[in-house]
Amino acid sequence: KSDVQVMIEGPGHVPMHKIKENMDKQLEVCGEAPFYTLGPLTTDIAPGYDHITSGIGAAMIGWYGTAMLCYVTPKEHLG
Repeated sequence: KSDVQVMIEGPGHVPMHKIKENMDKQLEVCGEAPFYTLGPLTTDIAPGYDHITSGIGAAMIGWYGTAMLCYVTPKEHLG
């Protein structure tokens, strides 16, 4: 209608068992607009290992169809 490009930013923290649900809901609610995520991190109990937990989440949400992934470094929550 207005010829505007849109990309939806997803959450950064999503438990593993809710990643597919999150992806499906985003596609439904946002009319299948491209979706990108920071990870997502699959746990909050591994400070200093965010690059590992986000790698797990990224592999999963990538499988379910996210359009773009953002990288998380080990220092994400350490300062």
